[in-house]
Amino acid sequence: MKVRVKYFARVKEETSLGEEEFELSSGEKLSELLQRVLQKHPSLKSILLDEKGELKKGYQLFKNGKNSLKDEVLSDGDVVAIIPPVAGG
Repeated sequence: MKVRVKYFARVKEETSLGEEEFELSSGEKLSELLQRVLQKHPSLKSILLDEKGELKKGYQLFKNGKNSLKDEVLSDGDVVAIIPPVAGG
């Protein structure tokens, strides 16, 4: 199955991509997709993960426009966005 990943802000700059597609096995979870992204773009580890290997505070994963948990199962055609911290004023 194919899942599209969208990148924003610093993550977009680091990958030089606005989005890319990943081929996954049926039943894979959002956490497994994140690991694939990090394998392909190792420099993102220091941007996205804290010292415990968890997503840094402020970063969010959205699946099909909705804030999602890492254990959610993905489906063919899903769109995942890695959303950076947003500051307002």
